[in-house]
Amino acid sequence: MIIGSRSIIDVILAEDFTELQEIVVIGYGTQKRSAITGAVSVTTADEIDKLPAARLEQVLQGRVSGVQITQSSGSPGNALSVRIRGVGTPNNSDPLYVVDGVWFDAVDFLSPSDIESISVLKDAASAAIYGTNGANGVVLITTKTGTKNKKGQISYNFYTGTQSLPKKSSVLNAQQYAELMLEANEGLFADDNQFSVLNDPSALGVGTDWQDALFDNAPITSHQISAQGGSESATYSVMGSYFNQEGILGRDKSGYERYTFRLKTNQDLNKALSIGQNINFTRLKRNGIAENNEFASPVAFAQNIDPSTTVFKDDGTYSYSQLVVGDIKNPLNRIDKFNNSFASNQIIGNVFAELKPIENLTFKTSGSLDLTFAETFDFAQSYNLDPTGFYTHEQNLMNGVSKSRQKWTNIMWENIITYNKAIGNHNFSILAGSTYRDRSYEQLGLSLGDLPFNSPDSAYIYGLTLDMASDSLGNQDLLGAYEGLTESALFSYFAKLDYNWSEKYFLTTTVRRDGSSRFGTNNRYGIFPSLSLGWILTKEDFLELPSFMNFAKLRFSWGQNGNEKIDDYGFIGTINNGAGEPGIRYVFGSGQSIYQGSAATTPANPDRKWEVSTQTNIGLDLSFFQDKLQFTADYFLKRTTDILIRKEEPAIIGTGVNFIDVPFVNAGEIVNKGFELLLIYKKSMNDLSFDLALNATFIENEVTDLGLISTPVASGFNQGVGGNITRMEEGLPFGYFYGYKVLGVFQNKFEVEEYVDATGAEIQPNAVPGDFMFSDLDADGKITSDDRTMIGNPYPNAILGFTGNIFYKVFDLSVFVQSFIGNDIFNATTRWDLGVQNRPAYRLDRWTEENPSFTEPRAVINDRNGNFRVSDYFVEDGSFVRLKNIQFGVTIPKSLSKKAFMQKLRWYVNIQNLVTFTNYRGMDPEIGKSNGFSNDQSANLDVGIDRGYYPQARVFTTGFNVTF
Repeated sequence: MIIGSRSIIDVILAEDFTELQEIVVIGYGTQKRSAITGAVSVTTADEIDKLPAARLEQVLQGRVSGVQITQSSGSPGNALSVRIRGVGTPNNSDPLYVVDGVWFDAVDFLSPSDIESISVLKDAASAAIYGTNGANGVVLITTKTGTKNKKGQISYNFYTGTQSLPKKSSVLNAQQYAELMLEANEGLFADDNQFSVLNDPSALGVGTDWQDALFDNAPITSHQISAQGGSESATYSVMGSYFNQEGILGRDKSGYERYTFRLKTNQDLNKALSIGQNINFTRLKRNGIAENNEFASPVAFAQNIDPSTTVFKDDGTYSYSQLVVGDIKNPLNRIDKFNNSFASNQIIGNVFAELKPIENLTFKTSGSLDLTFAETFDFAQSYNLDPTGFYTHEQNLMNGVSKSRQKWTNIMWENIITYNKAIGNHNFSILAGSTYRDRSYEQLGLSLGDLPFNSPDSAYIYGLTLDMASDSLGNQDLLGAYEGLTESALFSYFAKLDYNWSEKYFLTTTVRRDGSSRFGTNNRYGIFPSLSLGWILTKEDFLELPSFMNFAKLRFSWGQNGNEKIDDYGFIGTINNGAGEPGIRYVFGSGQSIYQGSAATTPANPDRKWEVSTQTNIGLDLSFFQDKLQFTADYFLKRTTDILIRKEEPAIIGTGVNFIDVPFVNAGEIVNKGFELLLIYKKSMNDLSFDLALNATFIENEVTDLGLISTPVASGFNQGVGGNITRMEEGLPFGYFYGYKVLGVFQNKFEVEEYVDATGAEIQPNAVPGDFMFSDLDADGKITSDDRTMIGNPYPNAILGFTGNIFYKVFDLSVFVQSFIGNDIFNATTRWDLGVQNRPAYRLDRWTEENPSFTEPRAVINDRNGNFRVSDYFVEDGSFVRLKNIQFGVTIPKSLSKKAFMQKLRWYVNIQNLVTFTNYRGMDPEIGKSNGFSNDQSANLDVGIDRGYYPQARVFTTGFNVTF
């Protein structure tokens, strides 16, 4: 090319720091990343599409600093536990989810492939504009939409694969089990004893591997098709998806299936007025199997049932153990005879109108309706594996069916007015708005027993009657019937001011006033303010910063949020009319007539109010070498006060069978503090480019006040060790493990006799060589409940996540590694209380005279010393490093794909949970709370206890993405 007199022109392209100019979704608006003054983490579609996932939470897991996401179960479709900057309450700690402006408590209706971006608001200042719904953090989700003036395109994404069990729990085989039982019995079993089959261990061989019999490979499949586009005045996006995942435990008995459809349009009617709508329909079905339950979990049964028992009898029916009786059952029979399912249809509609009457002024009104219709169905078949009737643990003589119908209604209406103005170097954005939210929940349920059929396929419930497709039912036992309705309402005003001078100095302040029907009449309204500041240091001429540092910003924020996620009517006193309660029947006068009475069951608390989270955040953002190297650090102090805890009431209020439901009062305080770090490095060289990201979170947690509650709150009961495991107590971490300290193993009688108190009396007089020596912490000369102390913490000291992406020509490779460091697990998978259950393989190193172990006590059936009470013997290091995801892809060159009328075609293979490095001896070190669907205090305190969790599967998938 010749220009003027020159044939060669030197062109220098100026770097545009696009990442700093990137628009980020924040509360009720958007902002340049460089202008953000709070603590906000962003995940985009490029990262989301790298991980085939059933749920949104799986996409975020390990990728966002300050957020602990724990897989509460490996069961397909099961909810994950999301905790933003620690646990601030024993009550509901889940964040608020906002999808395209609409509020939700859960987002299982979303397909991850439909998401454009996710912003996590972590500090109080960022979330304060959500008031009583922002204390646990806020997750803002923007779904994919069309682009103006862009030709329509159709995309189809598909993957399929198989799942398998990554790791078994190592237990004894049949011969090892028999040898251990003989040793524990201190001799042979009598010939007329059912245990006599153990007298010849070598004849039993390896026996049954119950875990091999229980777990199976299972398929997973996903289809997603979408169309997007736009004209000069309108955009559209339509998406449909199907997802199906069977479980490695029970296959379809723990399967998950989801259909989704979304239609999203925007239309500019003229220069001043635009409208839009977003319609979503989701149909899902989830089948469940009991887990993390020593009385019902097949995973627990498989680790405790004796290996000398076969799965089936010679006639093909299920066998049963004649040795381990009580609560241990044939796990495959348990899965076969019990059906549990949940199915729902959810319809979400959202419409808005946006008016710009004058320059810089915008008014937006939006309304949404969220309707969910659901059914739960449980069927227990009758069976009797032992016709003699002696082994009653393997029989269910009366079948039963339970069915309930639920309806959730969520109505929301918001009005927002925004004014933007620039005067010289002064830039203002003022926002004001209001929110109205109305929620209701209805349920109707019925349980019947002794049915004339024994198949779940024959049972249907219509209203409150049970019918069969054909024959008459005959007589059934009504086991229970119930119905209920709860309602709540929220009305709020809020305002926000964003100001910056020359995009160098930033100030943001918000205030929100909420009124909620869930609180007492004396405290129905609350005000939640925030303030945040930002200073871009690299725009200061007087600061001599290194030339390779292209961006530096200091951030400070302070704010308050509330927690409204409590029951609807807890502030109201309730009365039991006494129906069916013998303790509320009295005899008056000289006669013998019995009169039915009533009694208060819950005292009223008109002062009940929201829990308040006050948080301070200090942050630093740095970029080097034109954004090739980026560093972000945040320090936070989060103090949650007025925590709702059950109040201690004097016994005079009620005794005996008239149980008093103790009211919740605002009494406690929990403090979380810590650091968050994010380091990103990007490099591009000809055909090769890569990006690496490391995030780290360090959190300390302490219960600093329980108010008037003098007794620590205990939870986490486990039958195997005969007591509660977790505890909430002043001065200690929330939900810590509480039990006895083991000092070692008595090696001989002399050591037992030498372990004495100040008077010379033996501290453990029932101990013999091979028993545990427990610490006498209170020095009273005996081992009692007062010797219990903190023995572990289920929450990690550090959470790490590493992401790496490499691109070379048409090839791409992505790797994601997740790590928890410093958390403990209470391994309660073994039913030690039964004495004759199977044992973990590490019990082969038990104490004997020939093997003087200092860590494993002797084999014993009648445990007079209490070796297997709640103690640090069961506490294991739960730290792990997991290669969570690895994906290799190939993008077909455009020159080839265009010949097939395709804009893009990419094929990939993916592996999830390929390998896990951990010292934990159980199946899976990622242990969450006991029940992913419960948010009462006992469930949230029941964390880190492994009673037989459904382990996560290793997933191999292959798929392709094609765009036309």
